[in-house]
Amino acid sequence: MLLCFGDSNCWGWHPAGGRHPAADRWPEQLAKSLGHSLRNLGQPGRTLVCEDPSLGLVSDRASWQAALAEQPAYLVLALGINDLAAGGHPAEIGQALEAYLGDWHHAGRPGRLVLLAPAPIPALQGAWRSLFSASHTLAPALLPLWQAIAERWQLTCVDPAPLLGDSPDGLHWTAQDHAAIAQALSQVFGASVGPSASAG
Repeated sequence: MLLCFGDSNCWGWHPAGGRHPAADRWPEQLAKSLGHSLRNLGQPGRTLVCEDPSLGLVSDRASWQAALAEQPAYLVLALGINDLAAGGHPAEIGQALEAYLGDWHHAGRPGRLVLLAPAPIPALQGAWRSLFSASHTLAPALLPLWQAIAERWQLTCVDPAPLLGDSPDGLHWTAQDHAAIAQALSQVFGASVGPSASAG
């Protein structure tokens, strides 16, 4: 099983609103390339630790811990950007990432875990600009934190920024972006994107 635990871009939020078709979402494409079943636990507004329920920004570490108990073969953890909108500081967010990795360690380090780092969000549009206010300027500080943490834990950290095109709303990914993310993660896991023969 492939476990993808993330926020709205993991869930598949379309920049125009609503949700991308399943075939266009990176978790579904990645699961197909790996030949495994999928647990897509993406959730719009999900954070690592910082919360502002009035804005729909909430963490759900208990669900992460419960999913680890299912012993997935592959895992992608893709959170962090919404913590900025909830008022978090990069150092605090990095500490939360370490705590999630601690959960993975205590669960016996199931499967192969890859970190998908938060992407910069330089050109937010509409309500998303208000949601993040000035905090979006801190987004570039998260990547080096993710990379340093990944090195300490001997994990792979994928930087999505070079893979992404211009987003219509500045925050959510297009179908082309999802395909590029799936391709990059598939290469990290040693699979090739394409039809799969089995699921598990």
